[in-house]
Amino acid sequence: MISKLYMLLSLLFLVTIISCSVKEEKETSINAFEIWNDTIVKQKYEDGSIKTVWGYRSDDTIMHYQWSYYKNGELWLEGPSDGNLRHGKWKAYNESGILVAQGTYKMGKATGIKTVWYDNTTKFYEGEMKDNKRVGVWKFFDKNGELNKEIDYSKNDTIIH
Repeated sequence: MISKLYMLLSLLFLVTIISCSVKEEKETSINAFEIWNDTIVKQKYEDGSIKTVWGYRSDDTIMHYQWSYYKNGELWLEGPSDGNLRHGKWKAYNESGILVAQGTYKMGKATGIKTVWYDNTTKFYEGEMKDNKRVGVWKFFDKNGELNKEIDYSKNDTIIH
C-alpha cells in the first residue's frame, strides 16, 4: 500500500515538474460557421488575422477546399481537396499576391503540368508530373524568360539543351 502511494505521489510530482517546465504556447483560434449550407472553418494567427480557411459540404465531413494566407493578409495557397488530400488545381502566391506556382493533384499526388514563375511573373520552369515524379521534357528559364535548359526526365534526366 505504501509503495503504491509512493508511486502515485512520485508520478504526480513528475507531472507537476514537467508541466511547469514546458513553455506556454499561444494557440491560434479556430471557429466555424455555416454559409449556403456549407461549413466554413477558419484558423487565425495570434493577431486575429486569418491563417487558413477550410470549406466542407454540409452533407459530409470531408474538406473540399482550402485557402491559406500570409500574416499580411495576402493569399498564399489555394486549392480543392478530397478529405486531407489535394485533388485538383492548386495555386501558390508570393506575399505580394503574385501567382508563383500552379499544379494539379490527383488524390494527393502531383499529376499534370506544373508551372513555377519568378516573382517578376516570368516563367521559371514548367513540366509534367505523374504520381509526384517529373516525367518528359521540363523547360527551365532565366529571369528574363530565356530558355536556360531542357531536361528529359524520361531518359535518365538527360539534359537536351
